Amino acid sequence: MLKYWKQTSVWIIGVLIFLLVILKVYLDHPLPNYSGEVHLSNLQEKVEVFTDDYGAPHIFARSEKDLFYA
Repeated sequence: MLKYWKQTSVWIIGVLIFLLVILKVYLDHPLPNYSGEVHLSNLQEKVEVFTDDYGAPHIFARSEKDLFYA
C-alpha cells in the first residue's frame, strides 16, 4: 500500500511540475513592439499604423494595396 502512494505522489508531483513549466512558458511570452518605424520596400505611399489602448491596430493608407500589405 505504501508503494502505491509513493508512485501516485511521484506522478502527481511530476504532472504539477509539468503544468507549472507550461504555465511559465505561456505567461512569459514576449509582447510585440508597438512603437517605432518599419520600412517596407513594396509600399507605394506612406502607411501609418496606430494601436489603441486595447492593442487593436488602426491602419491608414492611401491605397488598398498598401493597406493590405501593411
